[in-house]
Amino acid sequence: MSSRAHPEYPLTAAPTVPVRLAEPRLDRESVYWLESAPEDETRMAVFGIRHATLLRLTPPGYGVRSRVHEYGGGAYIPTAHGIVFVGDQDQALYRVLGDGRIELAGGLRSDRYADLSAHPDLDRIVAVVERRIGQREPRNYVGLCNLRERTCTLLCQGADFYLAPRIDVDGGRICWIEWNHPDMPWQGTRLRVGRLSSTGQVIEVVTVAGSRTESVLEPSWGPRGELYFLSDRTGFSNLYRWHPGRGTEALCHKHAELGRPPWNLGQSSYGFSGANTVWAAFVRRAQNELWRLNLTDGSSQRVPLPLGDLTHLSVTGRRVVALFNSADHSPAILMWPAARRTRPRTLRGGAALPEFRAAPESIEFPGPLGSRIQAFFYRPPLGTPPFPLLIRCHGGPTAMATAAHDARIQSWLGLGLAVLDVNYRGSSGFGRAYREALAGCWGRGEVDDIEWGIRFLIRKGLAQKTRLYLSGSSAGGFTVLGILARYPHFQAASLLYPVTDLLSLEQTAPKFESHYGQFLIGGTAQQSERYLLRSPLNQAARLPQIPLLIFQGLEDPVVSPQDTRRYAAALERLGVPVRLIEFAGEGHGFRRSENLARVFQLESELFNPAGRKG
Repeated sequence: MSSRAHPEYPLTAAPTVPVRLAEPRLDRESVYWLESAPEDETRMAVFGIRHATLLRLTPPGYGVRSRVHEYGGGAYIPTAHGIVFVGDQDQALYRVLGDGRIELAGGLRSDRYADLSAHPDLDRIVAVVERRIGQREPRNYVGLCNLRERTCTLLCQGADFYLAPRIDVDGGRICWIEWNHPDMPWQGTRLRVGRLSSTGQVIEVVTVAGSRTESVLEPSWGPRGELYFLSDRTGFSNLYRWHPGRGTEALCHKHAELGRPPWNLGQSSYGFSGANTVWAAFVRRAQNELWRLNLTDGSSQRVPLPLGDLTHLSVTGRRVVALFNSADHSPAILMWPAARRTRPRTLRGGAALPEFRAAPESIEFPGPLGSRIQAFFYRPPLGTPPFPLLIRCHGGPTAMATAAHDARIQSWLGLGLAVLDVNYRGSSGFGRAYREALAGCWGRGEVDDIEWGIRFLIRKGLAQKTRLYLSGSSAGGFTVLGILARYPHFQAASLLYPVTDLLSLEQTAPKFESHYGQFLIGGTAQQSERYLLRSPLNQAARLPQIPLLIFQGLEDPVVSPQDTRRYAAALERLGVPVRLIEFAGEGHGFRRSENLARVFQLESELFNPAGRKG
């Protein structure tokens, strides 16, 4: 494959930090994706391959990132008139023209854009818009952005949240997803369809599917004009098709999850390679499955996948691309020919990782009340069981532990630690009932599940009960602190931007998740004493006197640095050996390699007091 620069901004030398990849997309000629910029690892740039030539399509100085809901997503879209993207610094819309020139394409200072979607008029796009006015809660709506005139007119409003606005090929109809407080989109949404009038108004709106007890996501207009979408009405998210004259029909009935909770907008888990063939990426008990669905006869064929994590599927008539992250290789953009059953080709990334030490084993263990809990267990490459054990608590808590590469896990393995990464109740990828099993018992239910996992490994002779460690970030940090308050038999813990004050979180969290506590805790912060009782800030006296590391970004929009400081100060007053490390310029998740290296270094000292190098 040859490599050349887009006009005016040549490719620089290969970056020395691990490359981040995201959001692969296809059109008839090219493959596109987001990649961390060589000159600034904290920024993402649009790259592409066209006619076997690698191109960088956005210039240095312009990062690509949406901040709608603070988590963003869907921050760029390729069109026949150039790449349209959301600028990281100012959240304005920009367009890179075919000759390499870049132009401002719209954006008010108060507005953020995400989930960019095509319009038949190539000088227009549709987007989810988040308008921020003063100290009030941001207002969300669907906007029609005219890139020539640099204007954005309102199409849909009235709901608290929107995602996935999609206009059909003819430009006559629009669909979108909407929902309201206090729900999250994996709890209850509505899929709505309207007709676009000659004056640009949305009229004759109907609700196709969804309710407060049904999550409907990822609508897409099919090759023949029907509307496809995902619904979990049967307990697992599967594919459905709607036609205004024939109603709705189910297209598959798998006990697996198609699609993932949309913390990020612009997600894509299926696509069409013909009028009657759909490629779909399912998750079954934290394992990926790629399927070809024949809509004519209802049959399906599974496409082999190695162990790892497959996300963001994009399909055209001839090709399928996806982002794949395995345990032993860097993230990769993979491509399959849609018409043949062959091994995928790696288009970008996928390099073997020299720091790789062990792949995970998927295990299950019995949990409370007869439940079965899935987890990934990593054995260190050296030593014999029973091993010292580190338990990792994923965030969300609606997220999911996967078999993807995790540099921190590989670092812990190098210290001789085994690692248990648990998909406790509330995790995604196991159906609606499992996700909702955490309702009202966050800080209790998942804590019990982890304790059962530890006891299981000790009984099996795989873990040392005298050398147990914990780590968690965000909601996972909240879970770690809940474990320490109830089961004080651990030696040390590391926390990244942990949730420590539930009352404060409800007041300062972004609009998107500002009411999530009503599901996780029960009631509102004003009505329920549970917020006080379960806040780690009010449980600090119950923590054991063990070393704690806390890492916090000073630009975190989700977990307030002030909350973390207050919690660390409370621990210090109680004599807990706590160390707070703050990173300037970092948010809810760290991006700078020097900061990640600092985390690795301090965790190595914390979990390996003898100073043995892995």
